[in-house]
Amino acid sequence: MWKRSATLLMLASCAGALSPVLAEEVQGAPADTEPPGAAAPSSAAESGAWQPPDPSAVAFDWIRLKSGEWLKGEIVRMRDDEIKFDSDELDEIDYDWGDVTAFFSPRLHTYVFEGRRIYTGTATLRDGRIVVATADGPREFERSGLVAIVPGDQSERNWWSGKMSMGLIARAGNTDTTDFVSQFNVTREAPVARLGLAYNGAISMQGGEETTNNHRANLALDFYVSRRLFLTLPSVAFYQDKFQNIDQQITPGAGLGYDLIKTKRLDWQIVLGAAYQYTEFISVSEGPRTRQDAAVLASSAFELEVSSDVDFDTEYRIQVVATNPGLTTQHLLSTLSVDIWGPIDLDVSFTWDRVERPVTDSSGVTPESDDFRLSVGLGIEF
Repeated sequence: MWKRSATLLMLASCAGALSPVLAEEVQGAPADTEPPGAAAPSSAAESGAWQPPDPSAVAFDWIRLKSGEWLKGEIVRMRDDEIKFDSDELDEIDYDWGDVTAFFSPRLHTYVFEGRRIYTGTATLRDGRIVVATADGPREFERSGLVAIVPGDQSERNWWSGKMSMGLIARAGNTDTTDFVSQFNVTREAPVARLGLAYNGAISMQGGEETTNNHRANLALDFYVSRRLFLTLPSVAFYQDKFQNIDQQITPGAGLGYDLIKTKRLDWQIVLGAAYQYTEFISVSEGPRTRQDAAVLASSAFELEVSSDVDFDTEYRIQVVATNPGLTTQHLLSTLSVDIWGPIDLDVSFTWDRVERPVTDSSGVTPESDDFRLSVGLGIEF
């Protein structure tokens, strides 16, 4: 019994001796410790706020929002006062450039500033100033002068993106029918120029005979004059429709474009220009088989992000033939895309093609002016 009492007295004595030390350590501990490697505050206003590690010490990007929240991930691109950011937890999100108060990027990006000043390197945004660490030393600019951020260095592989969509419907029995539709678009988005190539075509067979055979391709090279104004030079359109009696129609031209609306969820641009149009018919009942005309071009592209998983795109194009209004053509393509998994989408497309006054072929048949098509297919983004 006396041994147990002695042990308890010894423990109580030790506890009493340690309690002042423990109390001092607890009182001196900070309430919110910063992660290792955190940078010093960039301004007095941010004093006491957490900062991400220095860009040279990490392999991912950080952006800070107006709310004071920091997000970790990758800057995908920035253009037209909109920045796209990819987070492992939140996936790709679009933010207004004005909502980003700071960023730290250790990854190589190409930064485009007003006056066609282009620099590649790592960068930081603090206190309204962007510092790009280039191979020739740091370059500092006002954030208001930033026009675009293009991912990666100035190499081709970082400037290409696109989407391909295909649909196939086959039916057998009393009637053998096969419908094949395909669409694809490829974009090369360099710091001050954008190259776009798009194709849309359909072939249908019924009872061993063709009932649809048309193909349309467009190429456009855009040079940005300002944040929203761009010059399209050249633009080239190709159109072929066996059942519209058009063997080939080639329309090279040029135009001026403007981004009417540029927000996180809505993108709407228009282009107006002039062109030379060469048309070759499959056959004609009278008159020349080929024509050369002057045309006025107008187009509108509308992209709406309905939700995080649903997009709606519409493109309208009209070629008004000044020297022969009967050859005026119109084209409308609307696509509703629903994300299925990763880069794979379910695409539902509506296409309208119109020739104002189709040319009668050698057998005396005059095609209908309008063609409509509704198709369903799977699309892959890359």
